[in-house]
Amino acid sequence: MRKPAPSELPAAESGRSPGPTGPLTACVIWANDYATGMANLGHQRVWELVDGYGPWSADRLYTADRPAGTPVSFAWSRPLGAFDLLILSLSFEADYPAALELLDAAGLLHYGPGRRGPLVIAGGIAPTLNPRPLSPFVDAVYRGDAEAALPGLLTELAETQLERAVARSIFSATGLHLEGEDPAASTIQRWRSPDGIYAASRTISPHSHFGRTLLVELGRGCPRRCRFCAARWAAGGWRPADPAALLGLIDERTAELDVRELGLVGTAVAESGRFLELLAKLEQRGYKASSSSLRADLLTPEIAAALVRLGQRTLTLSAEAGSRRLRELLDKDLDEGDLLRAAGAAAGAGAARLKLYFIYGLPGEDDDDLAAIVELAAAVKKRLGRTRLDISASPLVPKPLTPLAEAPLLPESELRRRRKLLVGGLARVGLTAFTGESPRQALWQAVLARGDGDVLRRLRAGEPKGALIREFAG
Repeated sequence: MRKPAPSELPAAESGRSPGPTGPLTACVIWANDYATGMANLGHQRVWELVDGYGPWSADRLYTADRPAGTPVSFAWSRPLGAFDLLILSLSFEADYPAALELLDAAGLLHYGPGRRGPLVIAGGIAPTLNPRPLSPFVDAVYRGDAEAALPGLLTELAETQLERAVARSIFSATGLHLEGEDPAASTIQRWRSPDGIYAASRTISPHSHFGRTLLVELGRGCPRRCRFCAARWAAGGWRPADPAALLGLIDERTAELDVRELGLVGTAVAESGRFLELLAKLEQRGYKASSSSLRADLLTPEIAAALVRLGQRTLTLSAEAGSRRLRELLDKDLDEGDLLRAAGAAAGAGAARLKLYFIYGLPGEDDDDLAAIVELAAAVKKRLGRTRLDISASPLVPKPLTPLAEAPLLPESELRRRRKLLVGGLARVGLTAFTGESPRQALWQAVLARGDGDVLRRLRAGEPKGALIREFAG
């Protein structure tokens, strides 16, 4: 299939994409490709909040799918320097260099005092966890849920006519992180929806990662306390969406966008005791739907069957570790029986595929624990019958704010050895469909997750990634 040219992408979208209507303009920047940006509800939600709010209107930009030359915005083809505010929407640490390259190409990459041009704010889960790597390059880092403080921030900025020194005072008073300050002095904003709904796609595209699918958020946070989970510790406690309000939003947005396929997303999609009820009502309304990863102890035969009837062919579970000992270290309260029962539910429902996620390189892990992954995967495979089993395993990346934030990282050579051992063991039991982040990718992510305000400056100055990995991740 031919990849569309950047100029073709706006016309392929369905949904609201107006031109600039207010005196103040913002550009919400996704530092990766269009397909992943349109599949990210956080990015879409920020754009939705800004566009049309008071005197503000907003466009977007996708760094990997922009026309060559001086950067211009996605729909309006406006140079970045002509905007009043730039918002970097960042879910992945590995996207930081692309964001800085974009600002540099626009002539807007400045360090410290003397910054000129539009105000620049960075936000998203990655800078929420650690705002320090990006803070030298932006005016402020927003941490947490955009709904909590962004609207008020936009109002105050509009009233002050965007004068940079005044804006800095507003950022500080609102709890944003500023360069040189202790991250603990800033606020991680957390928002509970008063009407029981959170986010849903406002625009869809056949060129999105999920195509013409309405993405719907089933809640924020998580009631579990898995020690490695950045989303749990940064997002806060479980705030489920209200099923009745959610159905109203789904009916409204699907009518607007003329779609019938739904993607149910969140960190804890099945934690609500009303998840099965929601699936039943979606089925009654004639929708197709699929869900993001589920906990094994929540994948009942009834839920598996409902998801398969709704059109989901691949069910995904997070096992994290093969041995009970390591799952207990992670506070992942699952036993082998939970995983085998979930596999039986998937097979009984007629799922085409089950995908299991694991983490390796955990504190205290040895080769017996890797062998336990193989043994567990083999036992699951036996329960699946004709349902195919795929395995995804990635190295642990200890994230700030989590209980494992200070966990040691293994050398790249040792991670490669463990990956090879794991892949070989799985192949011997007939499991060759293996994916996962490479050791080098994981260690570079760890550098940016743990780094300080110098790490990106040093990268841009030409320091090799390998040297930075040995210093920051070693």
